[in-house]
Amino acid sequence: MPNTYKVKKTDAGNALFEGQKVTPYYEDTKEMIINGARADADHHVKKDGQYFAEHFEISGGN
Repeated sequence: MPNTYKVKKTDAGNALFEGQKVTPYYEDTKEMIINGARADADHHVKKDGQYFAEHFEISGGN
């Protein structure tokens, strides 16, 4: 079962809103990839980066 993450800080430009839950379609120990704001643009997030720490918290899964 993949991890699910709760968005803890809104980033409207990337279609992420506080309280929203997202499930990456790809994830490993260093990165996750979620659907982006546009159908042709995925959002790659490095798990060791500031963006991940500010915007996501794990809410379920592995």
